[in-house]
Amino acid sequence: MYDAREKAILDFKFAISGARREGLEEGMQKGMQKGMQKGLQKGRSEGKLAGTIQALQQVLGDPVTPDEELMTKDQATLEAMAAELQQRLPSRKVL
Repeated sequence: MYDAREKAILDFKFAISGARREGLEEGMQKGMQKGMQKGLQKGRSEGKLAGTIQALQQVLGDPVTPDEELMTKDQATLEAMAAELQQRLPSRKVL
């Protein structure tokens, strides 16, 4: 009887251990997918801002900042750069 009880306890511990391992693996996969999606969205957003900055620099006749330099800046810095360049555009009056 003692052996059956001991075996049941070991079986239970093994099942719990396996369930934890499966849960951890599933959680890691979901976390990686979510992280990749967020990273992709952030990269696209920053890429659009970098393109906007470079286009504005061309229009204004400023030296164009290389991609490599812009990609080292965070989104807030890129947004500030774009806003500053947009303010420098001459305003156009609509007739």
